[in-house]
Amino acid sequence: MHELTDGALSRIMRQVTAEDPIAPLLAEPHFKAMDRRLAIVLHSVDDFVRESSIEAVLVSDGFS
Repeated sequence: MHELTDGALSRIMRQVTAEDPIAPLLAEPHFKAMDRRLAIVLHSVDDFVRESSIEAVLVSDGFS
């Protein structure tokens, strides 16, 4: 998920939604909000991993 930081998530979402027949689906503030929220989530996950362990925080879905 760290690959989606620094605005990468909003860039990808802009490209994906640009092709939608009812584009624009989201306004620019929504894309920026996604980036901010992702940063908050990743920071929280990193904090939890540091406090315990990655095995205690993340659950394998069997696909990776």
